[in-house]
Amino acid sequence: MKILLISDSHNKLVDENFKEFDAIIHCGDYGNSLPILKNNNIHYVIGNCDSFGPKELLLDLFGRKVFITHGHYYGVKESYDRVMYRALELGASVCLFGHTHIPIWRPSDDLLTMNPGAYMDDFRIIITDDYIYYYFEDKNYKKFEFKW
Repeated sequence: MKILLISDSHNKLVDENFKEFDAIIHCGDYGNSLPILKNNNIHYVIGNCDSFGPKELLLDLFGRKVFITHGHYYGVKESYDRVMYRALELGASVCLFGHTHIPIWRPSDDLLTMNPGAYMDDFRIIITDDYIYYYFEDKNYKKFEFKW
């Protein structure tokens, strides 16, 4: 299993080898990339700079319930509490969001919360069966053990 997690591409077109991944998630503010997202079956949500898409998604991905939102509806620039409570309320074990442009990793017993950072600034996350890799400019700068 290999998942690509991105957010906040804004005017930078999403340009990845889509066939390399089993799933791709975009956490909003997709900018000019909407046709690319739609044509490649990418899961995406609407960001505060977008005009089309769902506010949030709840997906069953490879045995985990995953909550996806951009984060602006939940005030993530002030606190992660509201977005995390929403994910738990929906029964998710993974909470994914964007909006802040800052990569985060917050594991707990009940919920893994992540923000990939801004794709426009060359941040992304790749999730495999056993690890979560944070990338900046095609270089892995953090690696966390996590059994998906």
